[in-house]
Amino acid sequence: CIMKKKLFLKIFLCLFVFCSCAYKPIYKKNSLFSHKINILVKSDDYNKKIPLLMKASLNQKLNSKKSKPSNLKLIVSLSKSVSGLAYNKDLYSSGKILNINLQYTFYDKKGVILSGNLQNKSSYFLGESPYANLVSKENATKNIISSLSESLSKIIVASKFNRSLSPWS
Repeated sequence: CIMKKKLFLKIFLCLFVFCSCAYKPIYKKNSLFSHKINILVKSDDYNKKIPLLMKASLNQKLNSKKSKPSNLKLIVSLSKSVSGLAYNKDLYSSGKILNINLQYTFYDKKGVILSGNLQNKSSYFLGESPYANLVSKENATKNIISSLSESLSKIIVASKFNRSLSPWS
């Protein structure tokens, strides 16, 4: 009985050590590009928080610490518009719709690789409190920027380019 347990244990250890799991991740955790993508974000708004937030979010999703310097460039242009909704029954609060349009162009040393537009909108409410209004507007903006940067990074990573990338200068 003890011999059978030892034999079973040896076989189990051999199977455990030599056989691997069948799970293989589809996507790498690191960026698809081993080269750093230089990101430039422009905005028609005087608020500098929106471009900085977009750049930081894209940089986090597309570049890793191990990325090599390159001539890959992503230029993003943001435009923001706000339109009003109807007043609530209390006549002291109203709603606003924040719409952010994103135009992007991805370059390598040879020229344009990919370009397009993305758009997202969110609503927020304005009431009597100026602080609550500011927080509500900033939360809507952060949610839109986060969603747009996620979509843009997925588009860039998943795109099949017509030609091979030339990241070197």
